[in-house]
Amino acid sequence: KKMTSELNDDNEVTPPAPKNESNEECNKDVAELKPLPSIGKAFLIYAVIPLALFILPELIDRILKMNFTSSATALFGLSNITSTSSSSTAIISSPDQRRPNVNIDRELQYLQNMKENTRRRNEQQQQTREAEAKRNAQPPSMGRNSQKQKMDDTIAAARKVFKNNPTDLFHTLHLADLLRNRDLTYHDGGSVREEAVETYQHAIEILLPRREILLNQGLSTNELSDPEAAQWVTEHGGDEFYIFDYRRKSVDGLLCVVYTSLGKVLYMASMFEDAVGAMNQALIYKPNDLDALNQRASTYIILGKYKEAAEDYVSTLALDKSRIFADAFTGLAKVLTAKEEVVPGGWNTLVSILNEHIPNVLLKWQQSSNTPELRSRTADHLKRMHLAMFQYYDVKVNDTDLAWMHLEKAQQFKMSTVDPFNSNTENYRIKTIIDIFQPGIWTPGVGSDSIAPIFVIGFVRSGSTLLERILDSHHLIAGTGEGGFILSFCAC
Repeated sequence: KKMTSELNDDNEVTPPAPKNESNEECNKDVAELKPLPSIGKAFLIYAVIPLALFILPELIDRILKMNFTSSATALFGLSNITSTSSSSTAIISSPDQRRPNVNIDRELQYLQNMKENTRRRNEQQQQTREAEAKRNAQPPSMGRNSQKQKMDDTIAAARKVFKNNPTDLFHTLHLADLLRNRDLTYHDGGSVREEAVETYQHAIEILLPRREILLNQGLSTNELSDPEAAQWVTEHGGDEFYIFDYRRKSVDGLLCVVYTSLGKVLYMASMFEDAVGAMNQALIYKPNDLDALNQRASTYIILGKYKEAAEDYVSTLALDKSRIFADAFTGLAKVLTAKEEVVPGGWNTLVSILNEHIPNVLLKWQQSSNTPELRSRTADHLKRMHLAMFQYYDVKVNDTDLAWMHLEKAQQFKMSTVDPFNSNTENYRIKTIIDIFQPGIWTPGVGSDSIAPIFVIGFVRSGSTLLERILDSHHLIAGTGEGGFILSFCAC
């Protein structure tokens, strides 16, 4: 037999170790563990491991979202909300005589989860405000906006009444609506947004036990006790949206409107998934509620869920006989521009409705010269209808002449609601703006030290809205949306 040798670290020849019968099995096992070839090592280090590190976070995030969605569906019975997307109208099926089967314990748990989610989201922002307030504590300026101060005083009074009567449903709703209105009126970083969410949730916690009592007594939760209100709802397609007095609504109608209002606050907070969840809850109680359907459709567009948005918009247009929700026209036009195939019938679904209703609304506008409020509302509807037709001829037909004609008409109806130029009015407006934007208008710590605002300007569908949303998600930046003041300024 040949003797083999190997060099040791000192380059000396080392004889092989003698064979040992006792460890023969170990030698076999060790011999099987051959080192990986150099190419295999390089592939593992430079390709497999980095790829795994890149994919794993996204995979884990999708799994978590999938589990959350499936658990939410099982928990809240969202499958009770059905729609017929195969039809060109895609109307959500009307509720039958049976009342929706809602588990009160599960729904209260849902509210608690949403409340915790809202608190966690606002925790960092609140801590920043408190820290800045301590460093920059100063008395409010005498030039502070009197209208804002008046609104804050009204909220303070309503808050006091609410604290003295925490179980009174209508005092609770009054405070919640005031807080939401302030959040819509003054963009100060959502200083009252969390309180608005909690107040609406408190109203739901009051309503759910009342609904349970009615069910246990075998009474209806969706019938109106007021005959006049019932007649009004019947004339308007069965939608309680047209009843503005909370005291005249049914219990299910109240739950629907409260969940819808809660969803709107969450939408303003850029909590779009939670906003959709609130709208889903609203539609459990009133499956054809126009306000909830329209708001959910708007949220779906932001989330990129065009098919779901199309179903809600088509349902809104089919059910809204009074044409209150004119933004459904422009909303559906956005969906068609982005992804026409998700809308049954494509552009024809929208254009056929517009061709039918534009002459009717135009006649109503012409006959409303003595009713300023109606004239302004119909002008806004005509503006939105012509904007939708502009998108159709611009995107689908590629007829620039007809597209421009509808764009001009939309501009004409928009400007018809604007008062003629008046120097005294403009001077007063400028003075009001100067009086409003004084030191002390913002909560200490809110905003940038720079006096320059941020303007996001871009072509249609160029990503300007996405950029504005990204900036708005920062806790020190408050996005104001697409304001019309620039167009008004140019028109002057």
